[in-house]
Amino acid sequence: MNPFKLLKRSRTLSSGSWSPFIWAGSGRPLNNSTQITPRQALVNSDVFAVVNRVSSDVAGCTVEAPMYQQLFKKPWGNLLTRYSLLQSITVQMMIRGNAYVWIHRKGGKITGLEPIPFNNVVVNLNDEGTDVAYTISLPDSDRKQQVVVKSDDMLHFKLFLSGEADTQYMGISPLDALVDELNLQDQANKLSLASIIHSLAPTYTLTIPQGKLNPASKENIRKSFEAQTSGDNAGRAIVLDQSATLDELKSSSDLSPLLDDAKYIQTQIAKAFCIPDEYLNGQGDQQSSTDQIRSLYQNSLTLYIQPIEAEFTSKLGFPVHLDVTNAVDIDHQGLIDNMATLTSDGVLSANAAQQILIDRGAFPELTQIDDRIPSDTTAEGSEDDGQSNRLPNA
Repeated sequence: MNPFKLLKRSRTLSSGSWSPFIWAGSGRPLNNSTQITPRQALVNSDVFAVVNRVSSDVAGCTVEAPMYQQLFKKPWGNLLTRYSLLQSITVQMMIRGNAYVWIHRKGGKITGLEPIPFNNVVVNLNDEGTDVAYTISLPDSDRKQQVVVKSDDMLHFKLFLSGEADTQYMGISPLDALVDELNLQDQANKLSLASIIHSLAPTYTLTIPQGKLNPASKENIRKSFEAQTSGDNAGRAIVLDQSATLDELKSSSDLSPLLDDAKYIQTQIAKAFCIPDEYLNGQGDQQSSTDQIRSLYQNSLTLYIQPIEAEFTSKLGFPVHLDVTNAVDIDHQGLIDNMATLTSDGVLSANAAQQILIDRGAFPELTQIDDRIPSDTTAEGSEDDGQSNRLPNA
């Protein structure tokens, strides 16, 4: 018997982060940092805005999965809808780099999709390095406290794989690229608040030309002055004798440098999550048109949609597609404009454009092709009344 056969070289994979996510604590210098959880990161309004916007738009996608339409209507009983499931997956990928959904089967048929919190999952690589198993902790359940799930029964969504040894099979969160920026923003917010408070409530000094005063005397003079300027005396004239001089300490109210820093950090956050910064700070490139911004944002969403589609398709065994059109073009105006352009340029006939609009539900009242609209473009040289290529009004 070879004793070395009993040795196992399976290992637990890293969570996916390159380095601990750090945050400067209140009142502490930047070089004295502590670790922060992604939940704490969501307290940052800019990070929350990006995560909320992207996850909501991905969750609003139409799921095209002919074999699993019923499953996606109620993925986990009455606890989750399709929208909730897709949103939780996207949020976990954005703040953790990884998201886990347990596939429940009964008699070979998929009966449910249960999201598992990131902290409740340990990923183990097998001896050959060809597969993984997932150890799930279920402390608040009547089920076993720990369950080992094979990879075929676990949907593992990964946002970004670096190929590095420690994170070879695990996703990485964009938050890892924002450590310095969020630290800086935390300190800038504190400085901005202090500056505003001081600019709105300037302090005063009382000078008493009587030599050196002991602390008790200073406190008595301070209390006497405060009594004259507060309570029932607020707003009344201040009366001082000739032994006291009142001076005001003015602070600068110019906060433009701090505001510029805030806009810079917002741009960095948007860049890390690969979305146009117009969606975060409301400005960005002022020369960009609305259509260009929407197109850039829609392309950015594919970075989050494609990992979800690929994992669903791989583990469920049938193609799953997320159509983002309805999520980013709610009023179908972008689709209508494209159809009008393609029709007027002769790329599509009016009938073909109508059929696309019917299929997408752009005009609820348009249920069949209107033959009154010419399907061919007006012949060259003939009189055009301007209506030949127009689509029906909404």
